[in-house]
Amino acid sequence: MTTELRLLAVVLGEAARLLRLDDDRGRIEPGLRADLVLLDGTDLDVTDLPGRIRAVWRDGERVSAGS
Repeated sequence: MTTELRLLAVVLGEAARLLRLDDDRGRIEPGLRADLVLLDGTDLDVTDLPGRIRAVWRDGERVSAGS
């Protein structure tokens, strides 16, 4: 697991724990309440946002591999 993915896992898990929602949130797993859009790049420019989508998860299930 890359450093970025570890950081994402910690942030998601800790936020859910602090909000006392960690029974079904805070992790990206099938069956949990997780919606996530993975973008390519680090800038905040949304001009080409659709072209930067790399993957989409809904309710913990990957639904799109992006472009």
